[in-house]
Amino acid sequence: MKKTTAFFTFSTFGLALAACTSDPADEGAEETATDANGEGASDGGHFIMAMPADAVTLDPHQITDVPSHIVTLNLYENLLMFDENMELEPVLAESYEQIDELTWEFQLREGIEFHDGAAFNAEAVVTNFDRFLDPDTASPRANLFGPVDEVEAVDEYTVHISTDEPFAPLLQHLAHGSAGILSLKRLPTKKRHQLQLTQLEQAHLS
Repeated sequence: MKKTTAFFTFSTFGLALAACTSDPADEGAEETATDANGEGASDGGHFIMAMPADAVTLDPHQITDVPSHIVTLNLYENLLMFDENMELEPVLAESYEQIDELTWEFQLREGIEFHDGAAFNAEAVVTNFDRFLDPDTASPRANLFGPVDEVEAVDEYTVHISTDEPFAPLLQHLAHGSAGILSLKRLPTKKRHQLQLTQLEQAHLS
């Protein structure tokens, strides 16, 4: 009981002391957080998060580790994602509906560009999933879409995903980090992926 009381007293004192002191960096941040009119400035800041390890790959189709998954979730967007209430919401897709027991239709958002200037459209979605599901890609997450039979571009902003059997988890799996959509200009080719592996091996040996 004495140890608990002493710890509580010391902790309370520490909190009070911390509250009474100020960091010059914090004061500078407060000064820059307001504009000339004393209103909140619109500029953001930096968020630094500790990671348990470095990302192994930035290719979402090849992820097997948590650090890479965390990083790529902040780099790429999916057709669908979970919101803060774990409800599915459209992201790169504008809307979606099941048109029969084996087919889902996705209307894509128009006017979206990747950071490299490439257009986001049905071709980008189809090419990503073709690569993801290609046995030669050997994606360790391809089983997430095992029943998918075809991903088809109906027009520039409409995609059909067809399965060879009813597949209830499809929408949830589209929100998985491995289903992030990459720019066609940056989509890793087999040659580029092999180069990445070689560079990683060399870095590990050095």
